[in-house]
Amino acid sequence: MRSPGEHIDIVAQPADGTASEPKQLADSELFIRHAFKKNAEEGFTLLFRRYHAVLCNHALRFVWSKEVAQDIVWVQFKTTQHNFLKYPL
Repeated sequence: MRSPGEHIDIVAQPADGTASEPKQLADSELFIRHAFKKNAEEGFTLLFRRYHAVLCNHALRFVWSKEVAQDIVWVQFKTTQHNFLKYPL
């Protein structure tokens, strides 16, 4: 079991802090937006792949279990996807 102050990374963070990271983020965001316009399900798939590890890492701070954190993120994504597809903007 983890101690309260211990931090576990699920995804590797860039070590060099390059200036090109914001541009890459903007490019991935743009790519996801285009996918949503084309097909909402494809957009959600890309959104999930892009943010799953980051959100699991954040949830892990609260639940201290990697599996529970992944379940929370999965359920929230599926609920959001279901509601978005049922009630489009």
